[in-house]
Amino acid sequence: MELVQPTPSRFFDGDVGYGSEAMIDLERVTTPEGTEEWAMVKRVGYRVRRLRDLTDVDVIVPARHLQNPDPNAKPPIKRFTTDLTSVPQMLTWLVPKSGLHLPAALVHDGLITEGHKEHDGPDVSPVEADRIFREAMADLGTPLLRRWIVWSAVTLGSVRSLPSKLLAFTMYLGLFVVGALGYFATLDLFDQIEVICWMGDRPWNRELIYGLIAALVVPLIVCLPWALAKLYRAGWVASWTIAVLFHVTLAVASVTIAYQLSEWVVQLVSKQLSTEHTQKVKPKWALIGLAALIGLGVLTWWLCQRNP
Repeated sequence: MELVQPTPSRFFDGDVGYGSEAMIDLERVTTPEGTEEWAMVKRVGYRVRRLRDLTDVDVIVPARHLQNPDPNAKPPIKRFTTDLTSVPQMLTWLVPKSGLHLPAALVHDGLITEGHKEHDGPDVSPVEADRIFREAMADLGTPLLRRWIVWSAVTLGSVRSLPSKLLAFTMYLGLFVVGALGYFATLDLFDQIEVICWMGDRPWNRELIYGLIAALVVPLIVCLPWALAKLYRAGWVASWTIAVLFHVTLAVASVTIAYQLSEWVVQLVSKQLSTEHTQKVKPKWALIGLAALIGLGVLTWWLCQRNP
């Protein structure tokens, strides 16, 4: 999928220069809302391959003027913080927030920030930052499959920055189609509906095999709009991941939502929402997820009733 010779020496101490040993030194900070973040005490540099018409270019995170911000600056300059690897809680079983890929994630965080520049070096577009992230993970020895899954995941956010919003919508729509086909194929496997042509009325083991083959082939067609943005491989990997991990992700999401809502209810009952040392659980996204699961459950029940 890529020919990148792992080169750990591309990472270096941002305050010393290329050729020095990179060191990760983070300070734990807590926001007023109780969210955990990490401030970089030492800067991390990375020598980028093939940045536009340049050859090798150094980028350093965070930007020098943000490392020791002037407390009297107007408006005040915030200290650069990171949440480590930006991955939803329910997917940390697949991609942990820390690990071998952490230095690459820190560099990526400094490259994709909005507003004031958070890195020393040339400007980098979100798509370029994602490609740098993937190659930086390769330099650190991150397994190939994991780094491509992570790369395709972060690219989903960068699609919003494309000049053509219609193209971005079409690319997202393709991923939704893959998920929808996975849902209907599951119902077809259990003989609740018959709408997927490659499943049909066959023995369950043959339907399972055909479904797995379709999970690999269908994304090749559905994600063709990604080729217009020169992101075809990212679209295929994202589509393939959705198709193969659809059921696992749904199960983990259900458990995560149940836990978050349980934690919120316990806090309400114990009247600890006003306790200063207790992090308040915000149920907004859990409630949205619960509504989506209920809607999916109702749709499933309705389809099954139509085909007893």
